Amino acid sequence: MSETVASGDMTAVVDEVFDRLAEYFPPPVFVGRKQSIYVSFLAAFFVMYVSMVPALKMKDAASTPVEELTAIGVIIACTVVALLVQKTVAGVVYNVSMFKENTQHFANIHWISEYRKAGRTSAF
Repeated sequence: MSETVASGDMTAVVDEVFDRLAEYFPPPVFVGRKQSIYVSFLAAFFVMYVSMVPALKMKDAASTPVEELTAIGVIIACTVVALLVQKTVAGVVYNVSMFKENTQHFANIHWISEYRKAGRTSAF
């Protein structure tokens, strides 16, 4: 670029520079929640199935109203635990898939901030 560039050529150079910058710094990619919802429902269903079988047997075997109320409390607790598992698994699966799809974007953000910090603390 040491020779003089005509104004028509300069627009092509600017376009080329910005095209290359877009290749080096890709924008973040949208990640849907569909996969995380499916996985979390499967995990919650598994937890619900594993915990409800003994709880329902406990309710069927109850001979007094107090034992039956205890079994109902266990069933409610199992439902709450399954909902918490569903929420946690959905968040974890979504975050993992988001970081997997946008690895380059997050790496660029990290290194750009490191370069910015180094530039501020530089003696030059």
